[in-house]
Formats: sequence, structure tokens, C-alpha cells
Amino acid sequence: MPTPVSLPPSGEPPPEIAIPIRFEGSAGEPRNLGLTGEGRLVIRPEGPIYVFEGSVRSAFSTRRRALQYRASDIWNVGVAGARVQFQSSRAGGSSAWFIFYCASPEQALAVARMMPSNREPDLAAAADFRRKLWGAQSTTGPARVSVTNVIIALNILVFVVLAGFFGAGWLEPGSMRPYILYGANNGGATTDGEWWRLLTSMFMHFGVFHIAFNMWAYFQAGHLAERLFGKVNYLLGYLAAGVAGGFASIFWNGDKVWSAGASGAIFGVYGLILGYLVREKRRFPQGVFRPMIRSTIGFAIYNLIFGSVYQGIDNSAHVGGFVMGIVLGLAMALPIDGPERTRQLTPRFLVGALLTVAMVIAGITFTPRFNYHFREELAWSDAITPYLSQEKDIETRFSQVVADYRQGSLTETELGWVSSTCIPFYSQWLDAARALKLTPGLETAKRREKVDRMVAQQLAGCRRFLRLASDRREPGEI
Repeated sequence: MPTPVSLPPSGEPPPEIAIPIRFEGSAGEPRNLGLTGEGRLVIRPEGPIYVFEGSVRSAFSTRRRALQYRASDIWNVGVAGARVQFQSSRAGGSSAWFIFYCASPEQALAVARMMPSNREPDLAAAADFRRKLWGAQSTTGPARVSVTNVIIALNILVFVVLAGFFGAGWLEPGSMRPYILYGANNGGATTDGEWWRLLTSMFMHFGVFHIAFNMWAYFQAGHLAERLFGKVNYLLGYLAAGVAGGFASIFWNGDKVWSAGASGAIFGVYGLILGYLVREKRRFPQGVFRPMIRSTIGFAIYNLIFGSVYQGIDNSAHVGGFVMGIVLGLAMALPIDGPERTRQLTPRFLVGALLTVAMVIAGITFTPRFNYHFREELAWSDAITPYLSQEKDIETRFSQVVADYRQGSLTETELGWVSSTCIPFYSQWLDAARALKLTPGLETAKRREKVDRMVAQQLAGCRRFLRLASDRREPGEI
């Protein structure tokens, strides 16, 4: 809803005057009762009466129309540049805006001064609240530094570095390896002592569309929340909500999902606002409270439904961040008025910090654990992946060599391949697996034991074939 600006007290209008104005059509609902194009405002001293003349277009014609308003019909006059606006029940609804444009901002201000100064109490209170809110400065941190803008810049920087220098991909992940190595959240990795992933994962994104949507949603709410809570309390709420979302993701997904993105923290920002609205409801004018509560709840509901319909969206992190945001919003909400706000800032920060510490302790204590060490799993994967990618070709070729031998068509080239390629392949695979230092009894070590037996058996078979084939034994002996 447009916000009227404060105007000087209106004076008595001069004798009847006519002022050129224009009306612009709306892409949404019709406004100004259909008036469009060039027109004029006639101010008559009796009453006074304000007559707006303009064109009304239909499918087949255009006609002139005049709308008359008494002073009692007009309230909440405001100016924005050359635009003049006011509310009236005659403008198309109980709180519809009538909007017209003057030739210049100076003329618009002069016209507004000649119009009624009636103010709807709720709107006046809303305007006063906004002035206090956007005039409020945190007593901590540099006044000109926006925490929201810094966080957005850090997210963009991390995205550019990962995509540009580590192959993470611009439009979508080109490789998951940078995310796995440098900070994505996963139950197996995070709970294996790498708790820092709960923070780093908040600044990593899977492609440009992922980060663009997240930063757009964050920008919409971040600056408001920063004003409501103050910089330090707001930063605490943002980070705590992101960590809570990371814990929720581990509880729900275990070690099956690699999670990254700021959305858990962003849901937390909306949760902060909702918690603030609930605690400080009596301090909010209804003209501010109603649209804020609707947009906040609407954001959460829409995105949670969207996340439940489309795969690849970690809704558990959204829920965890949103709930933590509400809790901290209730705990850290600050009054808008300066002296009381300053007095409450530190105590409410301490309450929020205690709740955050309790959440972290509970998360570390109760998140599920897994029967392997993440770094051992990563080393195991790096060690055997090159061999797994060649294994099928080696087995196929070796089977063909054996078949040729049984048919009596084995060549020296094939026999040389067994000696120079097949046997070294299985021997090197076995050495690579055995060289890893793995914790006995855990899943990785058990998996190595199985692979060790399989590869050793294959190696022994290749060596036995080479020996028998070289001695020209009968095929049935192989």
C-alpha cells in the first residue's frame, strides 16, 4: 500500500482554479473510477469541492467524465515526485487510492497543500511507526554497514569462487566434489567432527538460479529484520537459524543428502519477523501488522508446499530454520522506541545466545552417528574409483582371452596383454586398497576386506592363466 508523505497544514483554496493533470492506467485493478489520459483538477471554493475531469475509454468510444469530491471524502493525501494520491471510499473501495500526476514535483506539492489534511488514524500511526523503525539505529556495529548486504556479498563471492576456480558449475553443479570437500552439509561428514559445515553450507549454492532466488527472498526480508532486531541480534538470529536448519536436515536425511544453500537461514529471517510480530503485536499499528503477518506466513506456506512438491529441495532445513527463527524472534524482539530499545538490547541478545548454545548442544548430542569416518570414506572412494571405471573392460577382455585359448586361437599379443595389463591392473588395485589406513571394525574397513578378497582372487586367476597358457597346458586345465 502506498505510504503518504507528511504535508504542511492545508490552507484555504483560492477562488476557483483549474490545474492541468494526467491519469495513468494501472496494469492491475482499474483505479480512479476509469479516468485516464490528460485531464484537469478544478478546485471550487464553496465546500471546497474538488472536481477531477478526464477521459473514460470503452471498447468503441472515449468520453469525458467529471468526478466531484467534497473535503470530507478525501483523506491521507500524499506526494511522491509529481504524483499526488489520496484515499477515498469513492475511489473504488473503502481504502482505494486515487492517483493523478502534475506537471512537476513542485506543482504536485502545491496542489497537495490545497487539499484536505484529513488523516486516517491507523494510517497516520503506520506512517509514524515506519519513521521510527527506519530511523532506529543499532547501538552496536557501524551504523552504515548493512549486515544483510554483507551476507549477500559473501554468498555471491563464495559462489563465484567455487564456480570459477573449483569447477562447481555456474548454472548447475558441474561436480559435487567442491561441495563435498569445502563445506556442504551431510550427516556422515558433519557429525564426524566437521561441525563447521553447518556454517559453511549456508554460503554455498547449487547454481546461479539457486543463489538468485535465495538472495532475492533474503533481500526482501533481511533489511526489515535487521532494523527490527539491531545488527548483532539479527546476525545471531540469521546464523542460528541456518545452523538449526542444518541439524534438521541431518535428522531427516541422515547421510543420504548433501545439503547447501542459505534457504534455512532465510526461512529463519522470516521466522524472526513472525516471532517479533507475535511478541510486539500491541506496539504495531494494524496498518503495518496485518500486511506483515500475511506476507510472512504466506511466504512460509507457499515455499514449504513448493518444497514438498518438487524433488531436490531440502524442506527439513526450511522447517528447522523457520522454527528457530520464531523462537529467537520471540526471545530477542526489541521495542522501536530508542531508550527502551537500547536498554533491552544486551539482555535480549544474551537470551538469544543462550537459546542458540542450547540448540547447538542438543543438535550435537542427538544427531544420528554413522559407522564410518567421512575422510576414510573419501580416501577409499578416491583410491578405488579409477579401478572401478576400468574393471568391466578388463574383465571382458580377459574372458575373451580365455575363450580364445580354449578354442586354440590364443595369440602372443593376447598373452602379452595378460602379462602387461591385466595382472598389473589387479596388483595395483590391491596395493592401493591395502595402503589406506582405515579404522578396524568400521564400514569402510569391512568394505575393503570384501574388495581385497575379490581383487586377490582375480589377480590369482590371471597369474594362473598366464602360467598355464605359457606352458601350453590343455584348455580344460584352466
